[in-house]
Amino acid sequence: MDAYMQRAVELFREKVGIYQRRRDEGDAFASIHLYGDVVAVLKEENPDVVATLITLLNDNEASDMHYWIFIAMRGMAQRGELSHDAMRIVLVHTIFFATGDYEEWYKSSNALACSSEGAQILLDFAENHLLGKRDVRGWRWFAFQMVGIVSIRHASLISTSLKDKLKEAMDQETDTKVKRMFQEFLAVIEKS
Repeated sequence: MDAYMQRAVELFREKVGIYQRRRDEGDAFASIHLYGDVVAVLKEENPDVVATLITLLNDNEASDMHYWIFIAMRGMAQRGELSHDAMRIVLVHTIFFATGDYEEWYKSSNALACSSEGAQILLDFAENHLLGKRDVRGWRWFAFQMVGIVSIRHASLISTSLKDKLKEAMDQETDTKVKRMFQEFLAVIEKS
């Protein structure tokens, strides 16, 4: 790990440590601003901070900060500061970090859907991975959720083949309440 990457990890550790100490002391309003307190500072030293963050996500020496680096990258995706490949990395890491915490799926979907390129990544993932492989727990729900978020800003990107796959997934749903929700959702995207 070079000096800049070491500095990046230490800056994450410092800011996360302050946040966690405040939470441990009972500060219910404690917060962390990873973009302003870490990413912006690192950008001043090296404009290609994304490459550094991607490298750190795969560095075992920074494993204690992987989650926080992932969150920082998700914030950059929301600001439109990530390339196609970097946005795909955010989505791949969502699979890892969302185990047991479904809220991570919603947060990542909302961040990526801010750009049309990120929205297309979500749609491809929903169609080809979630509805295709079905190897993620809650795959059907996440597929509908992702397409729903994308439909708000980028409805024109939703392909007929994806709509057909969603309809097929809905038809296979056995829970009547959930199936009704999926029917309502499909009615909305059919109009868009």
